[in-house]
Amino acid sequence: MKQKLRSLSRLGIFLMATTACSFLWGADKASAPEKIVATPTISPDTSRPFNKPQSVTLSTTTSDSTLCYSTDDKDPACNAEKSGCASGTLYAAPFTLDDNSTLKVLACKKAMQDSLLVSAPFVFDTTAPKDVAEFKIQTSQNKVALQWINPTDADFAGVKILRKTESSPADASDGTLVFEGEAAHAADTLPDEKVYYYKVFAFDKASNYSPGAEAHAQKNVGSLSLTAGLSGGLAYGQSKLAGQDLKLFSLHLGAAYGGLFSNGILKPVEVTALVDLQRFAAKDVPAWGAVMQVGVAYPVWKYEQHLVKALVTGGYAFGQVDGMSTFGVGIFEVGARYAFLWSESLSFVAGLRQQFYLDPVGVFFATQGIAGAAYRL
Repeated sequence: MKQKLRSLSRLGIFLMATTACSFLWGADKASAPEKIVATPTISPDTSRPFNKPQSVTLSTTTSDSTLCYSTDDKDPACNAEKSGCASGTLYAAPFTLDDNSTLKVLACKKAMQDSLLVSAPFVFDTTAPKDVAEFKIQTSQNKVALQWINPTDADFAGVKILRKTESSPADASDGTLVFEGEAAHAADTLPDEKVYYYKVFAFDKASNYSPGAEAHAQKNVGSLSLTAGLSGGLAYGQSKLAGQDLKLFSLHLGAAYGGLFSNGILKPVEVTALVDLQRFAAKDVPAWGAVMQVGVAYPVWKYEQHLVKALVTGGYAFGQVDGMSTFGVGIFEVGARYAFLWSESLSFVAGLRQQFYLDPVGVFFATQGIAGAAYRL
């Protein structure tokens, strides 16, 4: 009897333990939380307004999810099976929005808890801001200072300045970028002697651009150029310097003052006033002379630091022969000059020039080579 009681007691303890374990396992299973579908993402970014229709893409990192969306301010909802939408539109492929609206998106999946509801405002703006006012350009040699007054539009975001040669930029993508930002001033450096046309476009947060305000700039008229060098030449003819045929050699030291001009079609033309101090040697008759010339230099070729100009000048030469007699003759000159632009101000010059001296007694000419340096202040 005692043996039976012990067996029943053990059985009862076993049943109680088994029941307790089953109860605890079932309670744990019932209290396990459902997984939540990952929050949907919306593309494109809506932090800025748009100026054209947008293709919208929806996604979630939870695979095989159902995406429901709405644009009518009502919340989307999934159906009971989580395979479609009870309200809103089922997302199947990218769609287009072109009007102001708030996009709401919900993601769901069977046996999982619905995602958080997300929303994004789509704002469209196609109105450009006003142009800047009082767009001004000041030049100092090859330096350009630009100033303007920004428009007061509430959605003004900044300005974009472009430059071109030959014509003004047609739009905000036509030309070389000079400046982009919210400031009301900028600076630029002119790379050569061409006329440059500048245009400033105001833009808003939706990237709408104003028609643009324009101005043009060129290296200063009247920039000073000092040159110094030596030249040697040979002349044939008759002149009252000696009253006979002569061979003439000369050395010169010169200085030039020049300004840059352009008619908007041709390349810039340099107008120079030149003074040469020359030492003549004709047989045994020494002479000193000064040549004053005015003319133009036209750039015919430029590559990086290399520049070639054609020159045409005319003027008057006067001086003394043997320290006593004076002379005066007209002079006409054509030539070509090569310059290596060592720096912004300094260049090394070499050239060839043909001079014609218009002596009342006769005409003589000299072909001369020139080499030296030029410094522009």
